[in-house]
Amino acid sequence: MDELWKVLIPAIALVLGTLIGGLLTIITTIIINSNNRKLEKIKVHDNPKFQALIRLVLFASHIRNRSFPLAENKIPDFMSIMNEYSDEMLSNSLYFNKETQEILDEFDENYGCLNAPELVSETIDDVHEFIETELFAKSERLRDLAKTQAKELLK
Repeated sequence: MDELWKVLIPAIALVLGTLIGGLLTIITTIIINSNNRKLEKIKVHDNPKFQALIRLVLFASHIRNRSFPLAENKIPDFMSIMNEYSDEMLSNSLYFNKETQEILDEFDENYGCLNAPELVSETIDDVHEFIETELFAKSERLRDLAKTQAKELLK
């Protein structure tokens, strides 16, 4: 019987050591992968595309908040917001998907019509209609698109 224990004890110790070592390796791998994911998320926040999307959400929210159906002064507010953001949005537009770019282009076209004295008299009715009937919905869509694109970067 002593002979059996002399063989079994080292064998059991070897099996337990292997299991504990394997378990520690798995735990270490899980911790390292978790930390790597956290680092990747931090890198995403520093990513220029992500920063552009954050600014786009802010832009779309400002437009939306000033163009809701019962808002007054929609045209001056639209012009003020576009004056503040338009260059930035257009320069960042390469980061955005096609639908986002199309909405931004439409905003920029209407803004351009309001800023060109020779076009104002010819286009004011179309611009007014756009601002009264489409601007709010398009700004909501723009904000949703920006949020969706930002969430995709965080995955």
